[in-house]
Amino acid sequence: MTTFPKRTVLSALSENIDLLLYESYLSACRRNFSLSVHLSITCREECSKFLITFCEEYLPTEVFRRRFQHLHKYKVASAHWFILGGISVIYSIDRASGEFGTEARGDIRALVDYLPAVVGWNNPNSAATAIMSVLESKDDAGRELEFKEKYSDTERDRVQSIYVDYDEKLNIISSPSDMTFDRARKYLHEAKLCREIASFLMADIFDIHSFVRCLPRSERIKVQDDANRLISAIRRPKGRVDSVS
Repeated sequence: MTTFPKRTVLSALSENIDLLLYESYLSACRRNFSLSVHLSITCREECSKFLITFCEEYLPTEVFRRRFQHLHKYKVASAHWFILGGISVIYSIDRASGEFGTEARGDIRALVDYLPAVVGWNNPNSAATAIMSVLESKDDAGRELEFKEKYSDTERDRVQSIYVDYDEKLNIISSPSDMTFDRARKYLHEAKLCREIASFLMADIFDIHSFVRCLPRSERIKVQDDANRLISAIRRPKGRVDSVS
């Protein structure tokens, strides 16, 4: 159960997330790509704080205490994709339910109604599991290296989006003007995804099809393609062994 003080904080974070995302979009439209990148990264960080605050009672104290550290928030942000993976599975099951008879379809629908809470919908305990799954990735050396490279790139872009850097001979190394449309679009899409996951966590009503329609285009297509592959596998005649990957 979410306490009143926590709801106040989450509401303030949600309002700021929406504002940052909106301003990032406007900045990109005005071709101010450096400001758009900075606002999108900040928006993603606020989404990480939202996620941490949403389930803070189920997290180690250290995780909550470090909620203002940039690198920590970058890593926590990966939990949004972890949660999206669970939602993608639910969406595939829901889409595939139409391939079965009436009785089985009813059972599948009941499962689909139950599963959102398993991946975090109004369930802080499940959301905390998602966070810890990415924070404990050090057990997988390859995955941890991939994460570190991604976080380093994000921190580099955050700094480069607002500061001019130069060496001892006064040669410019990087500046906000180096930011491009593609980089601004990348971070804007990531911020939008994180915002949709934050909204999902505390939504009064969850409609999975509406949720998928609101995803950034690249993520929406991926989720829909996964569902289509499952449906194709179900429809495939018995005895066929074609790969569905």
